[in-house]
Amino acid sequence: SRVLAAAALTAVIGLPAAARECDAPGPAPVVPDGTTATADQMKTARDGVQKYVNVLQDYQDCLEANIKSAPKGTKGEDLQRLRDKGNAAIDQAQALGKDYAAQLAAFKARQPK
Repeated sequence: SRVLAAAALTAVIGLPAAARECDAPGPAPVVPDGTTATADQMKTARDGVQKYVNVLQDYQDCLEANIKSAPKGTKGEDLQRLRDKGNAAIDQAQALGKDYAAQLAAFKARQPK
């Protein structure tokens, strides 16, 4: 049924059958509150954020590859929909990075000098 869903999606957005299926990332990792988090929680969050940002970048790269490989007759709005998804992934990565940086600053602020 996954093959049928992928084929239907490809037909709907007008991309060639050779286009890669781009799996949307799952939910973002939760960034702990830096004012109460332990060092281990912050390290785990850092690792999770880095991994998730890489997944978002891979997703955006896949969408961009599909845009570049789209046949000449592909509708502009279909290409824009893919661009919008890719841009949203990059925006999400940046927001997650900023959130982690803010919580890390809060964590470091409560450490003894």
